[in-house]
Amino acid sequence: MKHRLPSLLSLLLLAPLLLTACNGEAGPTDPAPAIGAYTLYQINGASPPLIVGQDVRGRIEVLGGSLTLRSDRSYTETGDVRILPPSGSPTSPQTNSASGSFRLIVQRGVQRVEFRTQEGSVFFGTLAGDTITYAIPGFSLAYVR
Repeated sequence: MKHRLPSLLSLLLLAPLLLTACNGEAGPTDPAPAIGAYTLYQINGASPPLIVGQDVRGRIEVLGGSLTLRSDRSYTETGDVRILPPSGSPTSPQTNSASGSFRLIVQRGVQRVEFRTQEGSVFFGTLAGDTITYAIPGFSLAYVR
């Protein structure tokens, strides 16, 4: 028993350090699990094409979109939209894009993706299997690989 006491005491003293190391507060990890091309499949639970808003020009319709994450930790997100005016024909589809960098962070077993736009804004998503989801004010988006 005498020999076990020091090792048990050592374990108890090291427990807070071990728990901190294992609690998922890890920093950025290898981006490999997230690398790939994703297709927009839901906005607020509905599949495109769908109306997402309205302004003075008419209703705004999202036709589709994509999200590409690269091994150099850069990303590009595109969205195809068109305006449905109150009268007349819809506008031709326009492709809007945004890009920046990303990093994958494993936190308590959850794979989080931190996106940083070229303008410096930061938002977070979650990677679960082949799906990346994230929320921005008024919208929840889901992309599938």
